[in-house]
Amino acid sequence: DVVVGYSQGSSMISLLIESYKRTQESIPWRLNMFFCGGNVDDSKYLVTEPSEVPTLMVSGGKADPFGTHILSVVKKMYSNLAIVEHNDGHAFPSTQPRAAEIYSQIACDIFYLCGLMDAPATGLRPIQVPTHQALQNAGADESRVGMSERSDSASLMEDHAGKRDLDGQSIGPWLAHTKKTTTAFFDDFSTPPATNRRLYTASWIESKVCCWEFPNDASADAIKKPILVGELEVGGFVGDFVQISANGFLSALTGNFSTGWVGHSADAKAKAIEADDVLGPGETLRAWDLNVTPFHAPVKRDSLAMADEAIGESVDVASSNKIYLHSRGCQVLRTWPAECTHSMPAQLVASASKDTLAVSKVAQHNVNLAQPATWSVANPHDAFTRMT
Repeated sequence: DVVVGYSQGSSMISLLIESYKRTQESIPWRLNMFFCGGNVDDSKYLVTEPSEVPTLMVSGGKADPFGTHILSVVKKMYSNLAIVEHNDGHAFPSTQPRAAEIYSQIACDIFYLCGLMDAPATGLRPIQVPTHQALQNAGADESRVGMSERSDSASLMEDHAGKRDLDGQSIGPWLAHTKKTTTAFFDDFSTPPATNRRLYTASWIESKVCCWEFPNDASADAIKKPILVGELEVGGFVGDFVQISANGFLSALTGNFSTGWVGHSADAKAKAIEADDVLGPGETLRAWDLNVTPFHAPVKRDSLAMADEAIGESVDVASSNKIYLHSRGCQVLRTWPAECTHSMPAQLVASASKDTLAVSKVAQHNVNLAQPATWSVANPHDAFTRMT
């Protein structure tokens, strides 16, 4: 789908394209992705006609000592060219927020040229490429695959057409939880936001988070009932639940079940709420890595019918990471940026409880929070604290 090159690696891609052109072969990929390169200065390979292969050129701008020359040559070599610039020199963009903007733009162009998004970020035009089967058939007798060959891009558009059937649809209602659903959000990391089909929900009283997925089927009835992929037992009443990366989540608990605590259906809720006064650090804010604790098949249990049953720490909870920050129940979590994506995962997380208001950095490959917090204040709702 995409060939990526940096500096002279990009120039090698240009040499390969020119070689394909001279043997009248079709280019078997959809997009060139060049970082600070792509120019060919060897007189034996100078192009006589610009290539139509969609090419996204990321330039280091004036900070790149070779940038001006590279751009002047590449502009003559490619007719279907988009150029984006940064100021980090002859390197991959790394300075925020420009770096995140560029990588998001790259992702949009890739999704578009692979048939997964309606419009590109840079205006690049797709080209037809030979199918994998056609390439295999052509290999034996060195026959050429013409531009009339049906493209993989068209095939991908058909295969993923069902993923657009959420537009303008009213889905549900369905029974996500036995009690009131208090948190719900789409997964913006695993697939493009415009075609996202995975949803996470939580019920405050059920002590679990559920993962749902809408079927990849465009028929009228198929999307009315989402599929329960699995659930995650978080060990307490869910005050909030946020996603910080593709595999990283945070849970905020307003109360939990202590090991050995016995709850009766008549007063289980009241006792757990009272436990807010005795919860210790690490109990009400936890980080989850789906590589360690993936969503699993549902566990049948009535959250309020735990009569005379000792509630211990679940396997899920035991594998999570404690964030030693709040002593009282954690009520709210907010990420920065507010809208996180695969190309721009969360960098900071704010968390609030009655005893602490804090801002923490995301750490450990975007699946945990750095400790201690970057900034915190005790008793944030105390009148004296606010005045001082």
